[in-house]
Amino acid sequence: MGYYPQGRMHTRCNHDTEKSVYNDEAAFEHHKTTSHFKQWDTVVKPTLDGAVEVSFCRPVFPLGNATWDAHRPGAVEDPAFASGLYVIHSPQPVQPDKVDAFIAAGTLDGLGSTREEPGCLRFDIYQNIHKPSELYLYEVYVNKAAFEYHTKTPHIATWREAVKDWYAGERTGARRGRNVWPPDNWGWSSGKPAW
Repeated sequence: MGYYPQGRMHTRCNHDTEKSVYNDEAAFEHHKTTSHFKQWDTVVKPTLDGAVEVSFCRPVFPLGNATWDAHRPGAVEDPAFASGLYVIHSPQPVQPDKVDAFIAAGTLDGLGSTREEPGCLRFDIYQNIHKPSELYLYEVYVNKAAFEYHTKTPHIATWREAVKDWYAGERTGARRGRNVWPPDNWGWSSGKPAW
């Protein structure tokens, strides 16, 4: 998580991705002492098909008004709100001398996505605090069709063209799929960030 307010932690296994938010690494270490983590470690972890990787990251887009909340008592616990959202978690290995330009280009894509696409609920870019050239895109769409729409927008075409030669090696490890938890109606939103 780093030493940044609202630091983010990404956990990656072969087919699953979890995004947790902690204020710092000490808070994450404390989380591992809780009973619910110990239960997850005993029950769920053995079912994963690969090693668990943890990256401590800081948000680079959006900054300011994007909030992450924990439990929302008003969220309806109903199957109609389960698993409709489409979530993208995509590691972006970037050449060290291109990191700032990549973040700037990604910010423009994020602004286009959150301002021009009603189906884009969240668009975040994170930077690994221990390996600054390791960036992550985290996006949430109302459904897969909204993501498909996103892939055809002018702003993503501009982004793809800008960053195509900035990668450090092959891009691997992207995850796309349905939201599992928290419920889809928890108010996912990047707001309308400004640059």
